[in-house]
Amino acid sequence: MTTMLEPLRRIAAYAVCADSVGRVLLVRASERSGTPGTWSLPGGAVDHGEDPHHTVVRETAAETGLSVTVAGLHDVLADMRALPERGITIHTDRLIFQVSVRGGTLADRVDRPTDLARWFTPEEARELPLRSFTARALGLPASSADIVPDEAPEFPSFYAVPGPDGLHRAQRFAAYAVVTDPDGR
Repeated sequence: MTTMLEPLRRIAAYAVCADSVGRVLLVRASERSGTPGTWSLPGGAVDHGEDPHHTVVRETAAETGLSVTVAGLHDVLADMRALPERGITIHTDRLIFQVSVRGGTLADRVDRPTDLARWFTPEEARELPLRSFTARALGLPASSADIVPDEAPEFPSFYAVPGPDGLHRAQRFAAYAVVTDPDGR
């Protein structure tokens, strides 16, 4: 039962990177990860104070060996997954960026949370065990690689904890709209 797991919220940034023949860049989770053998978009957690554009560039370089340039926002996704072995349920807000390669060499990573980076056609990617958010971002059929919690745990939208200096710290993610009047009023 996943309802007894500790709730955790994180913000992450990922790259959708296609080459000149339409293949997409994916990374494989190693045995050191929470989802070994699954494939996902390169990316990861946004560090405190870090711009998500920098996160996606940093994480893509670290996981693939490639240097990328951010072209724009591709999508924003949110999901939950249970990690019973760690005693947590993670709600992740995912910023998915469209990127292009500007240099570097594709490299494998031994003893890291992601160990392989490869290019796949959409047809090849469809046959892989994909993380659910990756399948959604690529418009592929849903995957069952993630354990989804039975129900969402109680967790406030603005969660603050006291820091060592007595001040409260918080992590939150917000969404805003830019509304324009089509008649110019």
